[in-house]
Amino acid sequence: MSQSNAPFEALLAVVTLAGLAAAAWLTDLAEPAFVVLAAAGALLYLACYLVPAPMRRIISVPEAFHIAENWGPRGFDMQAVSYASYHTTTLAAVTHVGFALDAAAWLVLAWHFLGWFGVAAVALVKVAQLLSYQEPRLAMVLGIQWVVVATVAAGGWAVLGVETAVLAAMATAVIMAIWRTIGHVTEPVPPGVSGTSLFLALEDVGIQPSLGLSFIVGIVAEFSSGIPFRLLDVWTYDVLLRRLDFRADSVVAYDELDRQRQAIFTSGWGAAPATAHLAQTQPVS
Repeated sequence: MSQSNAPFEALLAVVTLAGLAAAAWLTDLAEPAFVVLAAAGALLYLACYLVPAPMRRIISVPEAFHIAENWGPRGFDMQAVSYASYHTTTLAAVTHVGFALDAAAWLVLAWHFLGWFGVAAVALVKVAQLLSYQEPRLAMVLGIQWVVVATVAAGGWAVLGVETAVLAAMATAVIMAIWRTIGHVTEPVPPGVSGTSLFLALEDVGIQPSLGLSFIVGIVAEFSSGIPFRLLDVWTYDVLLRRLDFRADSVVAYDELDRQRQAIFTSGWGAAPATAHLAQTQPVS
């Protein structure tokens, strides 16, 4: 991460978020955009299962959306290491701070569309996922985080009222998805998308139509990454708990995470134990 560019990228992130929020406030696009992204997100999950090879050319790691890769210590390690391999610039780091808002928004929507059944289903699956990490202290910390998220969701519902809370939740999911996607533009082009098995600088790849497609599909991917079962846990571990010097037993420790991330930068997904299985069908540089 270039320290000289950090203040500019942080300011750019704030300005971009303000612009997206203003656009949502001044137009009536939040709800139709949410519906479109929700439908596209369902198709994305199907495509990641059914046609992973072409999806690697678009989003690099379609396996990230597989249930097995979001479950257990092995799945957590893959998500943690791959997450750390992205988000290496200030713009990317700042634009990814809002996963808790996504989670609260999805809880509001679960309650609105499915009632207590929806909220209970999310809670049960979430508890099972946390326990699957086989890291009791981590599960406890993340569980407390989810209680806070649920409290924020309930508070928003109570304060804003049904109609406004639902619209705000939809707008939040859409805005966060676009904001995170914009955050990736300052990063190296990842394996698969770069046409090789390596992270490459944009100038080495060149401006191509395929990158435009990756950006558009990237919005759908970021939208889908905001649901309660995807990246909030990993972000909390990679970013927040690292600052508290959290010590893990069953999931990847921070020194090992950093070692694997550096190996990936040098040699691609296959160089790190947590992501080695991703390299089996990646393009060869």
